[in-house]
Amino acid sequence: MLKRFRINPRSVLITWLVSYLAILLIPIMVSLIVYESSKEILKSEIHRANTALLNETKELIDNELNSVKRLTTELIWNIRVRDLIYSSWYSRNDELYDTYLTTKEMASYQYAYPSVKDYYIYWAKKDIVLLPGVYRSSQLAFDTVHEFDKLSYDLWKGLLTVHDQRRFIKLEHKNGQGSSLAYIYSFDGDTAETPLGASVVLLDTDKLLETISSARSFSGGEVLLIDSSNRVLISTSSVQNEDLYLSDLPFEGESGSFYHEYHGKKSEFMYTKSINGDLTIATVVPSKLFWEKAQYMRNLTLWGLVLSMLSGVALTAILVRKHYNPVRLLTLMLPASAQHAMQWEGNEFQYIQNAISNTLNEKEQIQLRMKRQSYVLRSNLLTRLFLGKGHSQLPLEEAMTTFDIHFISEDFAVILFYLDYASFFERLKGDDFNEKIRLTHFIVTNVVEELVREEHGGYVCETNDYIACLVNFPPMEEQREEQLVLLAERARSFLQENYKINSTIAISSIKSSMVNLPQLYREAMDTLEYMIVVGNQEIHSYSEFHKDRQDTLQTSQYYPIQTEQQLINYLKVGDIEKTRALIHEVISRNVEESRVTSVEFIRSLMFTVAATFIKTINELGDVKESLLIESRENVVKLVTCESIKEMEQQLSVVVQQICEYTGEKQRLRQTTSRNQIVQERTREILSYIECNYINPNLNISMIGDHFRMTPTYLSKIFKENVGNGLLDTINQIRITHAKKILADPRMNIKVVAQECGFHDINTFIRVFKKYEGVTPGQYQKVLQDNDNL
Repeated sequence: MLKRFRINPRSVLITWLVSYLAILLIPIMVSLIVYESSKEILKSEIHRANTALLNETKELIDNELNSVKRLTTELIWNIRVRDLIYSSWYSRNDELYDTYLTTKEMASYQYAYPSVKDYYIYWAKKDIVLLPGVYRSSQLAFDTVHEFDKLSYDLWKGLLTVHDQRRFIKLEHKNGQGSSLAYIYSFDGDTAETPLGASVVLLDTDKLLETISSARSFSGGEVLLIDSSNRVLISTSSVQNEDLYLSDLPFEGESGSFYHEYHGKKSEFMYTKSINGDLTIATVVPSKLFWEKAQYMRNLTLWGLVLSMLSGVALTAILVRKHYNPVRLLTLMLPASAQHAMQWEGNEFQYIQNAISNTLNEKEQIQLRMKRQSYVLRSNLLTRLFLGKGHSQLPLEEAMTTFDIHFISEDFAVILFYLDYASFFERLKGDDFNEKIRLTHFIVTNVVEELVREEHGGYVCETNDYIACLVNFPPMEEQREEQLVLLAERARSFLQENYKINSTIAISSIKSSMVNLPQLYREAMDTLEYMIVVGNQEIHSYSEFHKDRQDTLQTSQYYPIQTEQQLINYLKVGDIEKTRALIHEVISRNVEESRVTSVEFIRSLMFTVAATFIKTINELGDVKESLLIESRENVVKLVTCESIKEMEQQLSVVVQQICEYTGEKQRLRQTTSRNQIVQERTREILSYIECNYINPNLNISMIGDHFRMTPTYLSKIFKENVGNGLLDTINQIRITHAKKILADPRMNIKVVAQECGFHDINTFIRVFKKYEGVTPGQYQKVLQDNDNL
């Protein structure tokens, strides 16, 4: 059983486990949220620290670069330098002296700019280089200054003779160890093809690297100085590349950061522009180093979460098992039959609940079945008593004790109920007729027993199609018959008002001793049968029925031969109302309020009236086969009616069928006769028009006066039979004759109009064109053309 619960996904074990784990997930989720927040804070702090370091490095580099540019500015704007470079009169013998003085003045800048490695001015006109304190030829100066640089003399001359040059240039050393940074500023002439010269300042990159080495030691990355073409000028990396371009990296804006591959590793770049925007200072830190602290924190957090989950799951398993054991033991205590019979649909609690509920339901069902069986056996016993058969297996007293029947006296009466279920069944759902019948009998039985037992002893049972109530009166009770009638009225009213169950109730007389129970039952049955036949739907007692029956029992029928013939005549002419009225009169004369009619008498009257209908159907002769079959079937139903009301209703159905047929037959004959008269009159009207169409005054009123008919009725019958209006017919006849006359080409149109009955020629032309589509003149011309052909 436990195995079954463990594998069931709806088990309470699974529910508890999920609940505990859900509670465990709350601190885990909180820890993850805290970790993410800490991660963002750490990331922000790292960025902030690197940004601060980058700004510090920028300030250092900007200071060095500014020193280079200030020195360049002082050199190019020195008065002696500018006079020497830009003056053309230096062609005398004292020019060497001026050149010497210029170099001496240049030497004064050496102590003001200690970070500058070297500087000089190239004078293109003389092809000499002015150094601090001395001047030399270009070749000698190149060999002296750039002795250790990986730079050719021609390339060097080419760099110094470029227009508008103001940039930093990286000069690699020959031994591959380090490089120099040269800032070249050209002296541009007005019309010269080549610059007049250039100033060159060599920056001591070793000192510059020393100033920014702190950035590298802090972050573990590199610091780069990049020119405008994304060429690396200076790098703190121990691995020096001769020529490194970062052209594919997006150094946009004044500052920023991004991730990109660098030396085969994913790295984070942070950069900022120099103060004048010519160069870019950037730090490159491998992501692994950048997130080293964050990685440590993440690992610490994850290990903490793993440890928390393992301990939480272990604790959850212990608690779940501890709480589940009592539930498991309780389920094992259920009966084995209940465990196998139960269908597993929920968790253990629902299983236990359903098992207990089913056990209680089974107990109730057993009690209900026992109660029903007891009721059935008790009804069977009472029915046998009513029929005078007693009890064949048990002695009567023992059987009555077994079925809880106890009489309080020897005075008895029987109340018999005939139920009408129609209205009650309309309120019930479902199509099980037998179930509806059982429900109705159950309601009536309980209602009647409860009302009877308020003041008397009583037992209700089912006998055939009726409900019978055996009433046992207390000793010395007075006005028993009135109490029976009052009891029946209460029961009938309660069933009608609350359940819409209509009932017909018959009450027997009151007799002593159980020996008279069969006689009481027969009295109630006779009274009820009479009430059903005469259609009485109320309450009637046997004493009143027996007294009236002895006094005024009717022995002869009222159905004379004249009445029968009159009924046949009404049927033949199809008069439904008179036929129904005559049938009602016959039934009323035979069942008067002052007489008591026997059941046999009513059935005899049914057969007699049915015979009249069969005789009428046969006398009709040419009755349709379907009508004949339906009428005869309804006549058969007529003789099987149980009550006068049913008989009268069935007679009404047969009357309607026969009268509708005979009435339709008479209407058909009248319609045929009328059509013949109308067709004859139509022919007379057409003949009259043919004879009088020449008369201009011929119209509908003239024709109506001739035939003594109103113009409206005349037009109506004429159009119904001819399909054309009377005025259109007159015009068509006139046009037909006009066409015949127009065949003669000598006939004048005006004469033709007069001979066809038109007042004037304009009316004739208009009417002719309406029916023929052309004027009379055009029509006559067409006829002449056809004759010529």
